[in-house]
Amino acid sequence: MIDRHNKMLERFPETDYKLLVWTHHMLAYQLLEMDEERAQTLSNIFSEFPNNEYVDQNGLLLPQEEERKEALYEQIFKLYNQQDYKGALELINQIEPQESNEISNETMLKIQMIEAFCSAFLYGKDDYINYLEKIISDYPETEVGAKARLFLDVLYGSFYETEEDVYLTEFDSDHHIIFSIEDLSIDVPKTQSIITNFNNLFYLEKELQVSNLLLNKNTQLIKVAKFNSKSQAMDYFNEIKVYEPWIDFTDKQAITILTISNNNFVTLFKEKELSAYQNYFSEKYLNY
Repeated sequence: MIDRHNKMLERFPETDYKLLVWTHHMLAYQLLEMDEERAQTLSNIFSEFPNNEYVDQNGLLLPQEEERKEALYEQIFKLYNQQDYKGALELINQIEPQESNEISNETMLKIQMIEAFCSAFLYGKDDYINYLEKIISDYPETEVGAKARLFLDVLYGSFYETEEDVYLTEFDSDHHIIFSIEDLSIDVPKTQSIITNFNNLFYLEKELQVSNLLLNKNTQLIKVAKFNSKSQAMDYFNEIKVYEPWIDFTDKQAITILTISNNNFVTLFKEKELSAYQNYFSEKYLNY
């Protein structure tokens, strides 16, 4: 084999396969215990290919790209399995964006799930939920995405919900914001004007619709529609609460702000009573 390769190199000295051929020669000489020939071949390799990615200067084979990627996951999993959550996260954070693009989706999904678990142990439920929601958003049609959704269902409590429950958890469905006004002295047009100004300043591209509705004889609602998910609606919920004109207007006026899915909104109007949904909102939205 070595003789045939040498003849090929004599005929085609500039072949792209020279490094590969010499690497095979070196391994063959090592197997045959021909130390001098092995050393000379290794010298030839580093003379012509000093930065090669196949062998090191001791003649040991270097792990190839796929092996290195697999080894990275194995290192991360080992740290996680040893409950060294901080170490696992540090190793994950060392992955460069370009490098992550070269790692297979399956391996990156596994790494992201470990990242979510480690964050849960180190930083609590909120971080865990954020990581799981990102996995679902980035990989919705995968097995890992389905597992992330199951974990979220358990966390949110929807895993245990039945058709007998009045309100159901649908965080990925369309959502609305509702402003509840029960005090007849509150200036509703002024309230709606502040909301509209806020929308025009910060949510103009979303083309949100603002409408007035009467829930019952004591409760008027201003509805802002619509958002693609609970996450988007909660961003609006948190932002308008720190909007200075809103703070000034509601300083001495009781206006309740709630986030609600479209299906639960329909149910709310069937129930005609807000307190039960307020309890549900506090438990499911404000605790996660």
